[in-house]
Amino acid sequence: MTLDPEDWSLFRAQSHRMLDDALDYVEHIRERPVWQPIPDEVRSRFRSDVPTEPLELAAVHAEFMRYILPFSTGNVHPGFMGWVHGGGTPVGIVAEMLAAAGELLTALMRHDLAGVEAMTAGQELDNMRRIANEIPAGKYDTFELIGRGRISRHYFLKARLTGAGAEPFKIQFRLGETDGKWKVREALNLTGRRSAWTR
Repeated sequence: MTLDPEDWSLFRAQSHRMLDDALDYVEHIRERPVWQPIPDEVRSRFRSDVPTEPLELAAVHAEFMRYILPFSTGNVHPGFMGWVHGGGTPVGIVAEMLAAAGELLTALMRHDLAGVEAMTAGQELDNMRRIANEIPAGKYDTFELIGRGRISRHYFLKARLTGAGAEPFKIQFRLGETDGKWKVREALNLTGRRSAWTR
């Protein structure tokens, strides 16, 4: 058994193509935007099952060039100024929590199940999937945080999703931080319902 290529000449040729693509990317980086959002078509590919059979190197490289490299963080671009990360201050912690809430609500409105699941703690996954499936993609385009509360290191937030001609969708969720990442620990669909601090 060996991990060597079956055909060294084909492997060498493919390696040269990959190096050329990498150099072309850097050479023409100024012609590209510093960053661009990930389209729904690309996001949907990451929800599919991972391959269970070997793939040709050329196929893997083609996937990388089309679905990954164009949507990188942009730190190679000369116009890149840097991503701002919290420094652990109280204000920074709250800002990161609110940013996580916005990311979650945006994923719900886009019906980005993979994004929602990535921000949900394991014990709450089934419930969040049910809530996400009650929000069709494109039905809502705006969210508003209408309530906030805190108990210890957990934050409770209430939000309203709105869209043209759609009944507002209300959701309450609890965010907790683990290893620097905010995760949904608990969620409740409040549409047509009230909680102790609904308005």
